[in-house]
Amino acid sequence: MAINFSLGTNIAATASGINIPGSIIQFVDKTETVGGAATTASWVNSISNSITISNPANQILVEYMMDERSDQGNGTWSLIYHRVLCNGAQVMHGGHNGSAANHIGFYERTFLYTPGSAGTFTFQGQILPHQGTCYFGTGNNQGNTHYLRLYEIGR
Repeated sequence: MAINFSLGTNIAATASGINIPGSIIQFVDKTETVGGAATTASWVNSISNSITISNPANQILVEYMMDERSDQGNGTWSLIYHRVLCNGAQVMHGGHNGSAANHIGFYERTFLYTPGSAGTFTFQGQILPHQGTCYFGTGNNQGNTHYLRLYEIGR
């Protein structure tokens, strides 16, 4: 059996095997039941997860999903902001506009982060409503399953 790689592919031996560009080196899953409320006063932490990489050239694929409910009661304006921090610095920001007042939905984002160094990287999800109060874990602080998944991608 032969394994063929494209011209110029650099394959490196590591303590745990080989590193092939584009391959998943490790996967750290944080799936849990969380519930809480946020107001326009400040960002509220939702879920966090950490990964340690040893090759500064590698990247981190981040998958973030959070259920939400807005009880803003102002027509269809039910915007909820989400962001993800890495070691305290914002690396993703977006919003979810519900289809009606008291909207129940979810927010999911997948993005690739390039840290540029080796070490431990802690990702923290946060939520902030545009106005009024929003709940994560769907309605009125009910817990629901959310995730923050981290994949180390070889380069």
